Formats: sequence, C-alpha cells, structure tokens
Amino acid sequence: PMLGDRHEVFRIWTLAANPLETTALKTALPLIFPAFRRRFALTPSGIARARARIESALDAIAERRGHRPYLGAAFGIEDLTVCALLAPLAGPDAHPLYGHADFRSGVADAVAPWARHPTMDWVREVYARQRIAEPVDSVLAKAAGRLGG
Repeated sequence: PMLGDRHEVFRIWTLAANPLETTALKTALPLIFPAFRRRFALTPSGIARARARIESALDAIAERRGHRPYLGAAFGIEDLTVCALLAPLAGPDAHPLYGHADFRSGVADAVAPWARHPTMDWVREVYARQRIAEPVDSVLAKAAGRLGG
C-alpha cells in the first residue's frame, strides 16, 4: 500500500539520509518503483501469496515459542533476528523509528491483518524488555523526530 504514495515512501526512505543520498534516491525513484513491483510480484495474486506466507511464518514462530518468553531457553540470536525483522510490522513502542506514531499510521492498513497476532504481541514485549532507550542524538532518534514534519 505504501508504494501508492511516493511522497510518503520517499520521506520514510530518506529519514536518515544525507543530502547526497536524498538526491540520489529522488533521481532513482522513478526506476525503483517499477522494479519493486516486478521484483516483489506486487500483483493481487502475488500479494495474496505473500500475506499467506507471512501468516504462516507468524504462526510457526508462535508455535515454536509456545508459552515461553523466548524462542530458546534465554534471549538469543534467534529472538534478536526475528524481532528485528518483524519490528516494522509490529511497531514496538520501544523502537525509535518503527514505534513512532506517524510510521505506524503509515503502515497500519498493510499490517492490520496481523496487528494482534500473538507473535506481533511477543515482538512488542521483547522490545519492551530488551531494548535500551535510544540516545536522543542517535541517527534513529533524529530520523524519528523528522517523521511528524
């Protein structure tokens, strides 16, 4: 859904970009969008397949974890990897960019089918337990501060 709003995609993709990167992306954007549509099969049937795969993966993670707080005996690389990959979809409050209200509202329609999935709830819980507060002068914190503007 976000690819339908090029301005919003450009804004999000350039949050932490320097002026040269911003200019390069602005120049390349007309080529990037068609390439994304082809590469990621952004057709109704391709989107349906992707959604089914996401649902299946979320279910598999929830089944593997069961009622434990982590995938293994303690927080480990598997948990870190899964949570990092799912953070854009889960929008954990503890993440300085993906937890930002403007970012979450921009992806809300796309992630709505899984918003209350147990795996997404788990990702948010892990971030709340494990993530150290982002320094206010970090690249991510500064980028998140530009989301609303």
